[in-house]
Amino acid sequence: MNIGFVGDIAFSGILCSDNINNNDRFKGIAPLLMSFDLTFANFEAPICSGFNFNEYKCHWHYTDELTAIELLKLFNIKCVSLANNHIYDCKMSGLQTTIETLDRLNIYHTGAGWLKEHVEHVIIEVKGVRVGFIAYVDRSSNPKTEFFPELLINYFDKDKVKSDVKNLKTKVDIVICSIHWGVDYSYFPTPNQVIDAREII
Repeated sequence: MNIGFVGDIAFSGILCSDNINNNDRFKGIAPLLMSFDLTFANFEAPICSGFNFNEYKCHWHYTDELTAIELLKLFNIKCVSLANNHIYDCKMSGLQTTIETLDRLNIYHTGAGWLKEHVEHVIIEVKGVRVGFIAYVDRSSNPKTEFFPELLINYFDKDKVKSDVKNLKTKVDIVICSIHWGVDYSYFPTPNQVIDAREII
């Protein structure tokens, strides 16, 4: 079994306004992504059909349903993290459309939602190997979601993550833990991130 990992995917901007050319844009990487048995990504732009934006933010990422469906299929995405700082940019309507679309495409998701099952780990079996996936977002990434009690989202807490990993290890062969954190526009983790990541591992 081979597993592919894609970082943040945000199908916004020109990918929506000029989506007719997306196949050409990604023709260099699409065959590689299609070669994986299992491909994970951080889905960072909710699918939004209206303009119900998070009023506590001044910059939003969002995509349209057609573009999202086409690119998720092109990228061979099988599981995504929704625990990131943009998943609630279009508030509950955007989150609901996103999850409904992912469910329709049979794409696993975790990290955010409105039901407890939306934030719990997912287990995927491929070629007899059980893979567990869990996801978190660091509050320092400024998701601006603390004002919305209807939203469930996995905030990063090192002790909680360590406990979750320990429990999940008893159920699967491989644990994949996604943490949306870091300093914008930096190519390197912070010293504290390195320490925390090693503890979790």
